[in-house]
Amino acid sequence: MFGFIGATINPEECKYRLDLVEGSSPATAAVSVVCPSGQSIRETNPICTVTIGTQTGLHHVVFTNNSSKTTRDLKASVTVEGITYTASSGCSSPGTFNNATWRGEITLRADNSSGAQQGLWVE
Repeated sequence: MFGFIGATINPEECKYRLDLVEGSSPATAAVSVVCPSGQSIRETNPICTVTIGTQTGLHHVVFTNNSSKTTRDLKASVTVEGITYTASSGCSSPGTFNNATWRGEITLRADNSSGAQQGLWVE
């Protein structure tokens, strides 16, 4: 999240949900952070605590099909901006802000119950 040395990240029971955008080309998804009531993703470091709670409609993830047939997988390129977070009073800039960013790439792969890769793609 924010990369402080000595930080620990506790997602509690929060999840990221990807909702495919119908008719998008290339295939894209909106991102939501979904947390049970009273929970949040919590980064604790020696100086302060930063929390990210439930939020929806964050954009976006772009999917690209890789390879073919049973070795097909998906590359998900993540560029999510405007994530809302709260920094505690011990942080250098305490308060609630909506300028956090999540960027990266993830490869999604499907395996069957025997561990053999199966084709995975989006259209």
